[in-house]
Amino acid sequence: MQIRYSKTALEAWKLLKNLYSPKGFSSEFLICKELFKTTLSKYSSIEEYLNKVKQLTNQLKAKGIELPNQVIITWVLNNLTSPYKGFITIVTQSYRTNSSTINLENLFSNLLDESRRQVSKDQEIALVTGSRRPRTNQTNRIHKNKYCKKYRTTTHSIKDCFYLFPKKAPKGFKTKH
Repeated sequence: MQIRYSKTALEAWKLLKNLYSPKGFSSEFLICKELFKTTLSKYSSIEEYLNKVKQLTNQLKAKGIELPNQVIITWVLNNLTSPYKGFITIVTQSYRTNSSTINLENLFSNLLDESRRQVSKDQEIALVTGSRRPRTNQTNRIHKNKYCKKYRTTTHSIKDCFYLFPKKAPKGFKTKH
């Protein structure tokens, strides 16, 4: 519909370019709006989140709008999820004493390290709980199937338990009452 009356391909191209290519305030507005809606909870990883923030800030920079590092860092930290609360506290306190060390690349690399630490901590817990075996199985294997579950001893198996089956006890054996 928009290029129906165009006589040349160049004329059609210019009409489409003017129609669909955002210019001026509208494109800046859309980039800022997308940046302000960017939060970690919308992405599957911290890397995706940080890449999106970097992409949007670079797009703004290309349009002549350069946000101060403090604003970007504040935005990034403010939109992290709750597992990063301790990390945020440490970062804000370290910048409190020396604000000249504020560096976006350092923050991003520290966030990636923190993310890896949290993932490894979660995996470590899962591995410990997933790898434990019942004590009875380990004891059975070690003591050649001699383990009494009733009395938790490795001197005999449950089928040969003198306490459960007094008739199997040797002469002179006294049972527990």
